[in-house]
Parts: sequence; structure tokens; C-alpha cells
Amino acid sequence: MRVISASWPLLLCLSVNAAYRWMAIPPVGERPPYSLILSPSSAAKVSELLASNPWALLGPIELDTDRWAWVTTTLIPIYWLEQILPPAGVFLAVTSLFVAVLYVCALVLSGSVRLAMTLGLIAALSTFLNYSFVYGNVMLGYLFLAWLAIAATAILAYLRTEQPKRRQFPALLAMLLPLVFAAEYWLNAAIPVILACVFAFFWARRHGDDHLGRRSLVVAGIMLAGMAIYLPVRMLFADPLVQPGFESESVVTYSHVLMMVEDMAVNYFTHLHMALSSVLPGFLTFSPSLTAYGPDVLVAEQNGYHEAYGHLIPASAMTSWRFVAGALILGFYLLGWKWICKAWVSPDRRQLVLVALFLVAATGFAIYMPIKMRPFHLTAMLGYKSLVASGAVMALVAWLIYTIGDWAPERWRKLILAGFAASIVLAAFTRPAAEIAGLHAVGLDGACDPLARFHTDTRPE
Repeated sequence: MRVISASWPLLLCLSVNAAYRWMAIPPVGERPPYSLILSPSSAAKVSELLASNPWALLGPIELDTDRWAWVTTTLIPIYWLEQILPPAGVFLAVTSLFVAVLYVCALVLSGSVRLAMTLGLIAALSTFLNYSFVYGNVMLGYLFLAWLAIAATAILAYLRTEQPKRRQFPALLAMLLPLVFAAEYWLNAAIPVILACVFAFFWARRHGDDHLGRRSLVVAGIMLAGMAIYLPVRMLFADPLVQPGFESESVVTYSHVLMMVEDMAVNYFTHLHMALSSVLPGFLTFSPSLTAYGPDVLVAEQNGYHEAYGHLIPASAMTSWRFVAGALILGFYLLGWKWICKAWVSPDRRQLVLVALFLVAATGFAIYMPIKMRPFHLTAMLGYKSLVASGAVMALVAWLIYTIGDWAPERWRKLILAGFAASIVLAAFTRPAAEIAGLHAVGLDGACDPLARFHTDTRPE
């Protein structure tokens, strides 16, 4: 009976995911060349290595010219799926697996079907990986988050299990290895996990929880050791970071320290805003007027005033999201400080969940901060760069909904829950249009608007 009661919510989450993703898939004639498929160079490289040297797939491979990645446990499964399914089928399969894994992991950790279903529905309506409609390689982010959920489940199970067992440590390592080989995104997870473990260690010392203190140090040590092994190997293939004019050129090539600091600060707030706004309506992500009417209309409405600089009117609209970002980030940090203070004085381990999720959301994009300012950074649209932080925001929202009885007055609970639900649904159906406008504004292709499905009879292949 318990299995049945846990199965129907999972089927509901998968059904919502399938319906929403099907609506969002661009019609065949409207897809960019590499939409929902691996780029030809990536597919050719995998095919070549499978035929000549399969062991090489365990290390970094050159996906495109001068673009290396270590993606064994994500890219390879997608490559095999492409051999048996059309692009739309691969996309639906990968996103469904993503939703199912998050649901099961939440259920295993909490025992709560309500929490698992909440997280599953948020994941089913998520939009932060919409750039896979333009560049199919981004789809590996769904599998990465699935591996991350499994790794997080293993870490939390290890931390909270009171009785030591010989097999626990090897089992933990075995659950973490697929994450390391999934993508370099794992570094964005390792850094906040180390910070969370350090906080948990000092919290454990304060409250006399020796077991949690010891195991927090073990987890932090594993992450540090993994980074010490991984980074030297990965840096052998990091020439683009110092290659003049390359997309991922690092700020270390600047001649002035001030430019380095400013770019990194802009990158931090841009990436954090992408994560925090991933569950908010599109009008908080990008200019509503520019989304609805386009730059030409905005300029025309000036009636010829100072025509030589009329292009600054759309530029103003393009950057208006930064006002929202400032407010969101300030509120987020005030909440984070409140959660940290409350956890510090409370002996309840559950209070550490909010602290951990806050740290992951606040720092889950660290490896992208040193990249030089690029035109596409003017808008906060490439959500896959804040993949780990966005995953933490999803989990944070699900946790707040699950524990609403602990922090919200009873008379406000229904209204707050309705607000959460409305925000997530509105985000699902308004963010894609904002993303299209934001990407076009910086010269990139946009994602498909799921609402456009009602205006065409073309169906995915």
C-alpha cells in the first residue's frame, strides 16, 4: 500500500513533465541546427573514441574546437539514447529521468511523499536548462542534476547514520564518483558542500554532536581530495581560459586588477540572479516591454528624440533586471543570515538543511565567476551556468513548502502556498518568452515558448 501511495504522485510528476516539455519543444522547422541533439563534433568524437579507444572517454574529451569537457557519465548516455530515439524522445527521456531521480531521492531522505511530489513538480516545470532547445549539449545538465541528487542523498545518509559500518565509506565514494565524471559543474557543488561541512563541524562542536562533527570533516576531506586530484588533470586542457578572445577567457589575462574585480562581481550577481529568478515569473527575469514589443517599438515610441543615441533606450530595458536582482539578492541574504543564526543556536539538525541549501544557492556557480565579461552576460539568460545553484533553489522552495508549518503563521499558510504555486506555474509559462527576448537582445538564439504550441499544428518529430 505504501508503494502505491508513493507511486501515483511520481506518475503525476512525470505526466506534468511530459506534457510541459512536449509543449516547449520547438516545431521541427523552427529548431536551431543543434537543438536537442549533441553537436556534430561532439557526437563524432564520442563515436570515434568508442571505436578506437573507449578508455579515453573516462577523461576529458574535445567536444568542439578548443572546448574540452569531462562528461563521461552524462554525455555518453545521451549519445546512446540518440542512437535509438529521435531528438524529442531523447529530451523527454532525459527530463523524465531527472524528475524521477529527484522525486525518489527526496522520498528516501525525508520519507515524505509530499516533499518528494513538491520537488518533482517544481523540477517538471523548471526552465533553467531551456538553452538545450538551442544547443543540445546542454541537456547533459539534466543528467548531472540527477547524479548530484544521488550524491547528495549518499552524503546526507552518511552524515546522519549513527552507527558506523565498514561499507559506508566505500559506498559513499562509489556514489560520488559518477558525479565527478558527469561534468565540471561538480566543482560548483563541491565548494558549497565544503562550506556547509565546515559550518556543520562547528555547529556539532557547539551542540556536542561528535558523530556529525567527525563525518562532516570526512565529507569535506573527500571533496578537497577530489578537487586536488581532478583540477591538475582538468587544467591540462584549460588553454581556452587564457586564450585571447575565446569565449571562456579568464580575467587573469586582464592588465588591470580593477577590471578583474568588477567582472567577477558582475558575474557573481548575474549568476545568483539567474538561480533565484528561476522559479519566478518572466517579468522579473527580463524587461516586460522589450519582451512584448521588441527594441524597434521602444525606439519608435521616442518619436525621434536624440535619434543618434536611440539605441540606449532598449539598452536601458535590457539592464532593468538588475534592479530586481539587487532586491532579490538582498532579501535572499537577509533570509540566509536569519537561517544561519537560527541554526547556530538550535540543537535541531533540520535547521542545517536551510543553511546548506543557502550556501549551495549562493555559491553554486563559483567556477564561472572568473570568466571575462562578454556581451551575453548583459542579460541573465544562460541558466545552465547556474545549474547547481538553481537546483538548490528548487530544493529550497520545496523544503520551505514542506516545513511551512514551522515558520509561517497558520492564517497565512494557504496564501503563501498559493503564492509559491502561482510563481512556479507563471515561471514555467512566462520565463521562456523572456528568455527568447533576452537571448535575441545579445545576439543569441532563443528558447521555444510553450504557449506558442497553441498557435501551430507542427508537432515534434
